[in-house]
Amino acid sequence: MFLAIDGPDGERQAALAEFPFFVGRQPENHLVLADSRVSRTHARILREAEGLWIEDAGSRLGITVNGDAVKRQELRAGDIVEVGPYRLTLRTPTPDAFARLREVLEVVRSMEGTFSPQRILDAIVDAALRITSSQRGFLFLRRAGAVTMAAARSEGGECLSEECIRVPRRLIDEAISKRDAYVLNFDTEQSFDPGQTVVLLDLRSSVFVPLPRADGVLYLDSRITSSDLASGKRELLETLALEATTVIESARGIEERQHRRKLEDELSLARTIQQSLLPRTFPDCGWMRSWGVNIPSRQIGGDSFDVHQLSEDEWLISIADVSGKGAGAALLASLIQGALFMSGSDILGAVTKLNRFILDRSQGEQYATMFLGVLSRDGLLRYINAGHVAPLVVGRASLDSSGMPVGLIEIATWEEQQVHLEKGDRLIAYSDGLSDALDVNQLGTTDAELKETLKQFTSPEDDVTVLVVDFEPPCFTLPKLN
Repeated sequence: MFLAIDGPDGERQAALAEFPFFVGRQPENHLVLADSRVSRTHARILREAEGLWIEDAGSRLGITVNGDAVKRQELRAGDIVEVGPYRLTLRTPTPDAFARLREVLEVVRSMEGTFSPQRILDAIVDAALRITSSQRGFLFLRRAGAVTMAAARSEGGECLSEECIRVPRRLIDEAISKRDAYVLNFDTEQSFDPGQTVVLLDLRSSVFVPLPRADGVLYLDSRITSSDLASGKRELLETLALEATTVIESARGIEERQHRRKLEDELSLARTIQQSLLPRTFPDCGWMRSWGVNIPSRQIGGDSFDVHQLSEDEWLISIADVSGKGAGAALLASLIQGALFMSGSDILGAVTKLNRFILDRSQGEQYATMFLGVLSRDGLLRYINAGHVAPLVVGRASLDSSGMPVGLIEIATWEEQQVHLEKGDRLIAYSDGLSDALDVNQLGTTDAELKETLKQFTSPEDDVTVLVVDFEPPCFTLPKLN
């Protein structure tokens, strides 16, 4: 039995090959009807002792059978089921061989709407088993240069393990290189060198169906009957091979999309985690106030910054830029941020330990520039600039580098330097993603000017980070940044 489908996207067919058979909008259904008037899982068709039944699966708009709204109804050939804008007519296939093939192929085609590549491959093997009346079927595909088993099924629809096939792999390899389907029949009373393992399994026949464009082969065998490719079976298998090749390519596309979607989801989660490690609140009252923003060039980036209180009289401020982009840089940036958070006021010791840690694990392949400082209530700023672009004390000085980037060479040394901030001084630290993109003289110094400058970095080529620290400001309001 199969469903003849007539809807907004044209006419097609879907074989009822698996029960319960689900109908709905979401991709996991056996029959996918992509329309907003169709619920995610709209209906299901059941096989019971007395025949086929359809049930409403809690849909929003319900179903009708031959014009009558129903919750559950027995189905007979010719019945018309309406699901949203779709008309599904239950049909019985004609008995000729090619009508049988059409039914088989509809099983395969119906799998194209699913997001399970394995179900697609299983359906191809099931279709070949029906055509050849074989007992077991195996699908082999060449992936990354190696031939691997992609699906294995019994005539009863059971999944088989790779241990179930013991034919010499050279027979499979030879079949992949051929273009036409062929049969090997075995007389167990005679010796047969190419397939001694086949004989030991008491197999009567093996059928090989090459899938040239898919770089694979369908292998089917039987212990009961000998096979032949007469009575139109060869044409059926060749047609199946062409259809299967198209569907396998579709399955590979689904796998690639699933992989990309999974990667995107993982990157989105990583971005959420990385952004949550940045300061959630900033000091906005008292003698030290600050704000900052980080704009990664990708979903995750290699820049980080932090401002946290060491005591009532000291704040630790830091900004770091890891070499490279992507996940590796983001992981190291988060590690550096965590290490600096635990470092306390000994900034020279913190930088020295970080250098040794990064160098031991990356062997100089990754490194980071950073600015690390401790600001005291009396205005004293002790800092180390490890190869980072020089932060600005607006209108007074730039805090130039006093050493190599961290993690670059083992013998690197750094010098702790000092500067006294005066009441109303503003310190602006930033990463080279900003200084490489524009002249820092155009950066601006007020909150409004900085905010306007940062608006242009919606998709920067490199990570952009800005950290602003105000010492004893006369008045202060945190800027609103998206």
